Amino acid sequence: MLIGQLSRYIRDHLESALPGLGWEHYRRARQHETSIAGWPIDVLATGGIFLLTQLIAVLLGFFRLTEPNALAWILLAASAVAILALLVLLAYVRRHNRM
Repeated sequence: MLIGQLSRYIRDHLESALPGLGWEHYRRARQHETSIAGWPIDVLATGGIFLLTQLIAVLLGFFRLTEPNALAWILLAASAVAILALLVLLAYVRRHNRM
């Protein structure tokens, strides 16, 4: 978050005052080249690792579930909530990464 604030400060305040600086404007203009379907590659890489490992763990646990009991269903529900929370977090990072 702090890096994004620094980037905006450089872009909005320093680059307009000091000729020759232009990294943030250049980076912003080429940002679409480092994204897939509007998602920045760094967000996809780190978020994808967490999301895929959670999904694999839930699927393996679900298929190994031989005797469903209350604890197993509670843990499965907690895993689903964790996956949803991760998706919300990734969407938040994506929105704030565009600034």
